[in-house]
Amino acid sequence: MKKENQKNQNDSQEISEASSSVSQTFIYFIDSWKKYFLFSGRANRTMFWAFVFFNIVIGSFIALVVGRQGAVVYFFLSFFPAWSAAVRRLRDAGQSGLWSVIPILLFCGSAYFVHTGSSALNTLFFSLGFISSALLIFFLCLKSETLKSEKVTD
Repeated sequence: MKKENQKNQNDSQEISEASSSVSQTFIYFIDSWKKYFLFSGRANRTMFWAFVFFNIVIGSFIALVVGRQGAVVYFFLSFFPAWSAAVRRLRDAGQSGLWSVIPILLFCGSAYFVHTGSSALNTLFFSLGFISSALLIFFLCLKSETLKSEKVTD
């Protein structure tokens, strides 16, 4: 009987920890939306990837309920919060926030060359955009760089 009570207590404690973990990651998501145009500061890996996770979940839910157009509108609305979170994450990893701009510019250049009919430049810009996107994801996954004046947990 005593072992069963202890097991029930351990199970309830694990459920409590899991629910507080989920609520904390959702708080990170809300905080990123509150910092809509704030490109200064830092964001650790947990904050950034929680924002990305909930953005994908919410965007997918909107796509299922409203349709593709609703998801496109949501992802356009979440562009600046995602961009600012990426810049803060890059800064936290010790990289320049400009790394987040390079893929955007290359893909826009690729779209421009599709419009003008230059397939060679389109292929070049698209390939460079893909490579720079992979490099950006690598930088976003790096550990936080601790500064002498502040301690950041990851």
